[in-house]
Amino acid sequence: LPQGALVVIAARPAMGKTILGEMAASLAAKDNGGAVFISAEMPRAALAMRSVSREASVSMQTMARGELGDHDIARLVEGVRRVGECGARLLIDDRSAPTCGHIRRVADRWHRKNAAATLRVLVVDYLQLVATDNPRHSTYDRVSAASLGLLAIAKDLGLPVVALAQRSRKCEER
Repeated sequence: LPQGALVVIAARPAMGKTILGEMAASLAAKDNGGAVFISAEMPRAALAMRSVSREASVSMQTMARGELGDHDIARLVEGVRRVGECGARLLIDDRSAPTCGHIRRVADRWHRKNAAATLRVLVVDYLQLVATDNPRHSTYDRVSAASLGLLAIAKDLGLPVVALAQRSRKCEER
């Protein structure tokens, strides 16, 4: 991903945007790198379960139904170990309706805690949930302000900011 750039990934609901962003953050957190994942949509615990599921190659449905065999459990243990290795360098903030100011403070907090590592990516899930100072702003105005704010963060910190965006399902109605 280009340094100092805002990258927007947009797709309809349930197309895998969150897991793509989570994978980018996990990869960045390995090898003494680091990542910040801002999740305005999903709680931290749910993201952690998705990470373990992905690392272990065990489906979330199998885990939810409790249909785990001995082989699945062994893979889950290994998945938890791999997620734990980069856990200190991957900061997940699950505050609802974060502002760009809050996102910048979270990135600064990561820098203070991980002075020896390099922050490689900041992921925001998702763009339309980033709040502005004026609650009466239209969706267009909120997204425009959030985009400009995230671009400023990317440029100021010299790192890629990946913003996941939800597209409308209206195209399916046509």
